[in-house]
Amino acid sequence: MKKIVLIAGAVSALAGVAMGIPPVPPPAPSSGPDVVVSGIGFGSTGVAPFGETPSTAVANNGTVGAITAYSIATISCNLGNVDAIWIDTGAQPNRHPVIGTQMYRYQVVNGAGQFEQVGMNWLKHGFCALDAVNCTQLTNPVGTLVPNGSCDWLGPFSTDTYSAGLNGQQSNLGPRSEVNPWTGAYPYPYLLQPGATGDAIFKRTQVKTAELTPAGNNWLFEAVYICTDEPAANRYNNYSYRQATLSGTNFTMANSTEALRPAIVGWKEKFESGVTIVNIDPSGASDGRLVLGYKVTQTGPTTWHYEYNLFNMNNHNSVRSFSVPMDTALQLSNVDFNDVDYHSGEPYSLTDWAFVSGGGAGAWSTDTFAQNNNANALRWSTMYSFRFDANSAPTTGTITLGMFRDGSTVAVNAVQVPSVPPPPTPGAFTLRVPGDGETVANLTPTFEWTDSSNADSYDITVATDPGLSNIVATANVATTTWTINSGALAANTEYWWGVTANNAFGTTGSSPVRSQFFTPPPVCVGDLNGDNATNTADLALFLGAFGTSVTPGTGADLNGDGNVNTADLALFLGGFGCGV
Repeated sequence: MKKIVLIAGAVSALAGVAMGIPPVPPPAPSSGPDVVVSGIGFGSTGVAPFGETPSTAVANNGTVGAITAYSIATISCNLGNVDAIWIDTGAQPNRHPVIGTQMYRYQVVNGAGQFEQVGMNWLKHGFCALDAVNCTQLTNPVGTLVPNGSCDWLGPFSTDTYSAGLNGQQSNLGPRSEVNPWTGAYPYPYLLQPGATGDAIFKRTQVKTAELTPAGNNWLFEAVYICTDEPAANRYNNYSYRQATLSGTNFTMANSTEALRPAIVGWKEKFESGVTIVNIDPSGASDGRLVLGYKVTQTGPTTWHYEYNLFNMNNHNSVRSFSVPMDTALQLSNVDFNDVDYHSGEPYSLTDWAFVSGGGAGAWSTDTFAQNNNANALRWSTMYSFRFDANSAPTTGTITLGMFRDGSTVAVNAVQVPSVPPPPTPGAFTLRVPGDGETVANLTPTFEWTDSSNADSYDITVATDPGLSNIVATANVATTTWTINSGALAANTEYWWGVTANNAFGTTGSSPVRSQFFTPPPVCVGDLNGDNATNTADLALFLGAFGTSVTPGTGADLNGDGNVNTADLALFLGGFGCGV
C-alpha cells in the first residue's frame, strides 16, 4: 500500500492553484473552456431568464413518505477563452456538462456548530447552450461575450440557464455513479434508468423531511457543472452556493450567489468565521480535489467539540476512512457521523461508517474497494461529517485519509486534533457517616465516605473548628472507612471532619469540604436518676437500696451480682462527681 504525505501549507501547490477560497472574479480568462455556476435560483443582479423570483427559484416538488424533494434554477458561464462543448446528440453525445445540486444545513447543538450535507439529486444533463449575456454580471470587465451561435457550444463569457423545472425534469436526470468527476467521462445515454420518470421525489434533490429544521436562513444550496473538455487547472471553480431561508417545507433564496467555491466554504463565510478550510490534492493534476473544513469549540471547562467535514469536490479515487489521533486516555462522548443518502436506484451502500478507537487513533471507515466496490465511500459532490466531544484541548496534529479505489493513504498535517489529556486527578466523592450535625453513638466512631475514582489513598482530619486547623486526629488510609482511636474525642463536644483523596497527579477534596458532628454526653457510673451526673441525689437512692437483692445489673447493683452491697458502694464512690 502506498502512502502520500501532504503538508497542509503546501497541499494545493501540487495542482498549481492557490490554497483557500478562490478569488472572485478570476484575474483573467483561463486558457481553454472554463464553465462555472454564475447564478443559483436567479442571477445576482436579479436577471431571471425564466421568470424566477426568490420564492419560485426553488421548486418544492412534493413529499412522498418521509422525503421531500426540491429543484433549483442554475445559470452557467464560460469564463474560458474558447468555446465549451455542449453536445448531446450525434455519434458522440456524451460531451455536455452534467449538473448536480446539493443541500446543506447549519445548526448549533449543545453549544457547538454543526454543518452537514442533507440532500442531493441525480444529474441534469445539459443541452443546447443559449449563449446569453448574463455572464457579465460575474466577470465584468474581465471578459467580452463571444457567442458561438450553436446549441453545441457555449461561447466565451456566454451563459446558459436551466429553470428549476428543467433541472427537475426526471426524464433527463442521470445517475452520479456513472460519471468520472475529474475527466467528466460518462456513458450517454446513461445506463441506469435512462429516461425513467417516477413519483414527485424520484431523482430530484431529496431531503429527509424530519431534517427540515431549523427554520430560517441556516441553509445552503450548491450547484456544480462537471464538464468533459476543461483543462485540469480549470476544474476547481465549478461549484457555487447560495444561502436560502426555510419556512415550513418551502425555501426562498437569500442574498446572492457565492460563485466559484463550494458550500463547505460557505460554512466559514456564512455561519462560523473560525472554521479552517484546507484544500487537498492527493494525486496532483491526475485526479481531483478534497476539501477539509474543521472547527474546535470549547463547550465547558474541560470539554471541547471537534467538528470535521470532508468534502469530495471531484476526486474519482474517493475516500474510505478518516482517522484522527486520539490518546488512549482521551475521554470521548457524542461520537457521530453524518453522510448523505444516495437514492432512486443508485447502487451505492447507505451503511454508515463504523467508528473504532484504539492504538492512539480514532477512525471512521467503510469497506475497501476490494470488499465492496459499491461501498459507502466519500464520492464526488458529497460531504461527510465526523464529530466528537473530548476532555482535551486542541493541538496541531495529522489526520489520515484512506483512499478508496487504490488503497493509498493521505496525511493531512497541521490540523487541530485533541491533545494528550492531562493525567486524571482523583474523582469527586462525598462524606457519608457521620452525617452533618449528627451525634455519634460513642467516642470511637467509624467514619465513612464514597469512593473517589483514580484515588490511591485518603487523608482524613478531625478537628474542633470548621477550618480543620485545631486537629485532634488525622490518618492516611487506602480504604473509604476509618475508626478513630480511643481517647482522641471528648464527650459532649462539637467536632468537624473532612477527607482529601490523593494520587500521583493531584488531590481532590471531599464534598462537602467538612462536616460537623457531636459526641454523646459522658456515661456516669452510679447515675441512678438518669440526669447524666453522679451526685448526692443518686447517693440517696443508692443508700435506700443498700442491702437489698435486685435483678442483676439493675438499679444500684453496679457490679451485676444481684445484691446491693459494699462492692457496689466502692464502684459508686469511684463514679461520684461524674458529670457534675
